[in-house]
Order: sequence, then structure tokens, then C-alpha cells
Amino acid sequence: MANSTQQLLKSVFTNGPIEGNNTSVLSLLNQALQLVCERLECSAAFVLTSQYDKLFAVDTDIIDTLEQQCVSHFGASPVSEALFSQHLQDNRSLCSSLFYNHQPIVYTCSPEQCFTADENPILIPFLDTLTALDIDCKHLALSPVLHVGNVKVVLGTLCVSDANHDVCQHENPCAFVQKLLDDTAYELASSLELRRLAVVLDNKDKQYQELFQLLPMACALIDLHNNVVLQNDVSKHNLPITIGQSLFDLLLKDDHPLLLDTLHIVREGILRQAWCEVPLRNGVQIHWYKFSFCHALNKQQQLLLMIEDVTERYRLADELSFHSNHDVLTGLPNRLQFENMLEELLNDEDHPPACIAFLDLDQFQVVNDLSGHQAGDLLLQQVATRLKQLLRKGDIVARLGGDEFGLLMLHSDMLSAQQVAKRICQQLFDHEFIWKGVKHNISASIGMAKVDYVDPDIYP
Repeated sequence: MANSTQQLLKSVFTNGPIEGNNTSVLSLLNQALQLVCERLECSAAFVLTSQYDKLFAVDTDIIDTLEQQCVSHFGASPVSEALFSQHLQDNRSLCSSLFYNHQPIVYTCSPEQCFTADENPILIPFLDTLTALDIDCKHLALSPVLHVGNVKVVLGTLCVSDANHDVCQHENPCAFVQKLLDDTAYELASSLELRRLAVVLDNKDKQYQELFQLLPMACALIDLHNNVVLQNDVSKHNLPITIGQSLFDLLLKDDHPLLLDTLHIVREGILRQAWCEVPLRNGVQIHWYKFSFCHALNKQQQLLLMIEDVTERYRLADELSFHSNHDVLTGLPNRLQFENMLEELLNDEDHPPACIAFLDLDQFQVVNDLSGHQAGDLLLQQVATRLKQLLRKGDIVARLGGDEFGLLMLHSDMLSAQQVAKRICQQLFDHEFIWKGVKHNISASIGMAKVDYVDPDIYP
């Protein structure tokens, strides 16, 4: 009996969580009761469970153990199974009595040992039920209440015929029946609790999936091979990521070590959460994203990836860096940036030939005095544009302050640098600057020197 019951319970349980119906649970209970009936040769067997039907509903969040349900199996009994089951379900006082009072097994092996209601007051509602249904109960056996997890089970049998010969041949029939009912009740309760937990976990997984999809930031699940196995709606609509794609396919090769180190830190448990910021091409533009990783806490050992677009922060940082290294009026590198470029050149071990020049506008103060500072600002912008046009590609022009400009001509000797300087002076002399009808003559003076790598100080 024990092996058969275990195989039955295992078979029914492995069918998986119930989706909106109780077919598998009812099958489990009815088949188990049929085995009990056959083993004890009793007329009927019944089981009271703590709300097994609602317990396995997929939309049930709160378990109400104050209500019980009854399932019964009838063998040779002429009584209608549906009538008897319905009567037991309606008889709340009997269910409550059985669940909240631990009763020893009651079993009679002969008509002379029949019990009376006075001797077992807890069974009065049940005996009244049998009387109302015109059932002459010769034998009745009940297991104590079995509590496994959130499931309670009481298993019972009744006989309307003479004593069971298979049971009577035992020295202690009561103990034999009690062990059989207790073992079966325990297996039933354990199986129902396992199914309940399976459904609860399935519900939690569905809730997690729904919450995952509703998160306001882009998220994805990453497997052990660093492939995307799941992504939410925000990720699908806003990022160039698809399911099945490797994260490393999104990055430039130079950024692979950074991502690999970040994944290693989380997977090895060095930190619970780690992040890195990498550039991705989203359409025609490069966007910067912050990748934050943590364990997804599932059996697949996946990682939860949270993605934040930090492009605006990088844009502001670049803008701040630009303003700190460039002149606001002309957009040219400022004095600080020019000095840094010159220092880098002096530290170059190859010592490429280069020349440096300083340019000063001769009539700039006259323009400011006669036409105002707005005219002077416009003149500086025009001169900056002309200088960038007159220098070779790769040469550098910077505004050092006021009307002073610095020129750095790379890979140039003094002769070619002088030719460039003469061309600049001639072009500026021919440049016409007119402000509100007033024409100003423009000229410039240029001082030049060859870059000397012997002395690394830019201010000798």
C-alpha cells in the first residue's frame, strides 16, 4: 500500500502546477481514497483537507484555513457519492471538530464493539449525517489531524457491512488501520503541500515577470554565457539589444576588458553589485550607458542588468571640459590648453621638428576705442577664422588672451614656418574690417622660434 500510494502521489505531483482548475488534485485524492478502500475492504473512505480547491487557484494570494472541503470515494456503498460528499461539505461543525480536536482512531471489529455517540461526542455530527442518509455504520476509523506546511488532512473510513477479515486477522486491528491511515494521510498532506508551494512559486515567478516588464528603466537578464535571455519593454524600445545577443557584440573591442571585469566582480561575489559605463551606437549617434549588474537570485544563476542612459551627463562633462580648455569667444584652445599641448610636444621622445609663433594685432586697441568692445569681439572672431584657414592641417592656433594668439606648427622647419608667417601677415593686412560704416586697417606682428628639446621648460 505504501509503495503504491507513493508512486501515485509522485505521478500526480509531477504533472506540474495547476492552471485554474483542480483536476489533478481531485484525481490525487480520489485515487488515494480508492486505494484505502481496496486495502481495508471498506464501503467508503473520505478525506478532509484545508481548502484544497481554493488553495491551488492561481489567483489566490491568501490561504484561509478556516474552511474545509471533503472528497470521498465509495466502494460497495449504495449511497449516492454526490449526496454524501455534499452533506459532508455542508456540515461545517463536523469539519471544524475534526480539524481542531486531535482524536484517537476509533475502530470496531465486531458488532458487539460498536461505539455510541455518548462515548465519542466529537463524532455526533458525523453520526447524525449517517443516520440522515440511512447508513448503518458498522465500522468507523479516523486518523488524527495531519498538518504539513499549510495543508491539514484528516483521513477516515467507514463500513456498512460486517467486520473486515483482512483487518481482523491482525493482533491489533486498531493499530493496523491507524498506521495505514496515518501513512496515507501524511503522504497526501505532503504531496498537497508540495503542489501548493509549486503553485506559489509559479505565481511569484509570474508576478516577478509582470514587475520586470513594468520597471521604468531598461532591464535584462543575462545568462552564464553573457547572452540576453529576457528584456523588458523599455529595453526593447530604447536600446539596440535583442534576446539571444551577447553583450560583448554591442561594445567595441577596447571596452571588452572593462565589461569582463565588471561581470567577474559580481559572479565571484567580490561585490553584490558592480557597474561600468560604456558607449553604444544607437542609430547614427553614440550614446553612453551605465550597466549595473547584480544576481537575479534564480536557479539559472543569471544576472540582472539595469541600464541607464548617461549620455547627457557625458555631454555636459564634455561641454564643461571644452569650456575649461577653449576660449568662449573664438572657440580656439585657450592659454592653458596651448601650454599643455606644448608640454606634450616637449616630452615627445621622437623630437619632431616644430616651430612656435606668437601673433599680436597692431590696431586692436584702436578698434576697441573707436567702435567699442562689440566691434573688437567681432574682429577677434574673424581673425581666429582666418588663422585656422591659413595654417596647415594639423597645426594649432590658440587665443592666449586679449589680441594675442599662439601658433604651433608641427613637422616644420624655420624656413617653412617663416613662409606661413608671411602669408598670415599679408592676409591680415589685406583683410577689411568694417563696423557700422567705419573701415579699420588691420595688421599683425609675429614672433617665431624653433622648438628646443634641450630645455623642457616652456618658459625659459
